[in-house]
Amino acid sequence: MRRLGILFSGYGMTPPQSPYDILEVSPDASGEDVRVAYRGQLVKFASQATTPGTRERIAAAITAFEVLGDQRRRDDYDKDVLAGSVPPYPYATEAPKTPLFCERCRQVGPHLRFAHLYQVWSPLVLAIANDVGGVLCPSCRSVRTAQSFLFSICLGFWSFNGIFMTIYAIYLDLIGGDKPAYENARLLRHQGGAFLERGSHAEAITCFRAALRYERDEDERLEIEDLLRCPELSERSSLREPGLLVGQIFVLCVIFLPFGLPILFFLISYIFVFLVITVQFIQLPSQAS
Repeated sequence: MRRLGILFSGYGMTPPQSPYDILEVSPDASGEDVRVAYRGQLVKFASQATTPGTRERIAAAITAFEVLGDQRRRDDYDKDVLAGSVPPYPYATEAPKTPLFCERCRQVGPHLRFAHLYQVWSPLVLAIANDVGGVLCPSCRSVRTAQSFLFSICLGFWSFNGIFMTIYAIYLDLIGGDKPAYENARLLRHQGGAFLERGSHAEAITCFRAALRYERDEDERLEIEDLLRCPELSERSSLREPGLLVGQIFVLCVIFLPFGLPILFFLISYIFVFLVITVQFIQLPSQAS
């Protein structure tokens, strides 16, 4: 990991003194407050990828969340700071990377993605969309997809604006969420580096290959491709990528079931009539003889 001073160098900024400053939370903030603040940082800079300093800010937020998002690491960090054994920011020197984990189930894996999923509800004439996404594993993203779909389909259509917002929310549910390219490329590169340091080569390759699908910067892509060509990784295979999520299948079934049942009934009836007529034609020659 890079030092915070390096992360913010060249942009005329004063480096924050602690991960609490980076995520803009107080030292007594709860774990949920930390996760909300971390997600807010990613969302805040999602549309500013070309603004100077944005990439460094996102990198710093991910690094800070590695400490504050893990309660044990956070407790150790707080104790060490009080004892004066570490500087206020824990990455003043190089340290091994720690893989990020799912915000919901706390599992570490190579298939984490940062995704936007919205729950839309329309009180009276208003329409409100709550982002219930975040850094999630496929299983938890599937659950959130089904939950946001059911919530929006029941409460989202009760205003004019809510109709359009709900349709967009359902579209995101169908595709498994809106996954911003830069944030996911940065997340997967970090995960790949962490797994590589641990010696988990299959997980590292999976992360780096997934990062190539999101990375838009040509220089960054070349770095990842060079890394994948090294003998340590080129001779190994990656893990299988998850396919269609169960939550997406659920959304598809609920949407298309009202239309699919009549069509299915028509096809079955057509096949039945065709078989009856075919049997009748087969029996006619035998009866004539």
